[in-house]
Amino acid sequence: MQLLALSFLPAIISAAGIGSRLIGSKDANAVLSTGESRGFSGFIEEFRPSDLQRECVEEQCDYEEWLERAENDHVGIRKDAKLVTGPTASVRFTDYYMTCWDKVTMMNLDEPGLIDFRKECIQTFLRETFPHLFMPEETEEPTVAPQYDY
Repeated sequence: MQLLALSFLPAIISAAGIGSRLIGSKDANAVLSTGESRGFSGFIEEFRPSDLQRECVEEQCDYEEWLERAENDHVGIRKDAKLVTGPTASVRFTDYYMTCWDKVTMMNLDEPGLIDFRKECIQTFLRETFPHLFMPEETEEPTVAPQYDY
């Protein structure tokens, strides 16, 4: 019975027009080499180098995604994250980053080239959770306003 069904398979494929949807290897390689393809972009993205801007600024990431990305730049960050208490690093991620990201996007403050505060959300989480690793850049000494006699 199965042999009989298999013998009709080429005729069924031909009738359904599936053969017309196949592309050559050259075209397939061109699609795959761009790193993007319709319907498989999530699968293809797994093979792209991680990028904080793409993964946690342009899109909202979860704590585990951020942690995996941070390990590329900061050796021992997972260990440091486990040492964070009261609240834990994952709770702080939700409190600082995710809440901030939601509010920024809700208020339309996420327009690249115009006004975009999404990066500040991840920066706030980092400063509050790992102050010894992510200190803000040092700024110049504040200048003292001149004193005037009126």
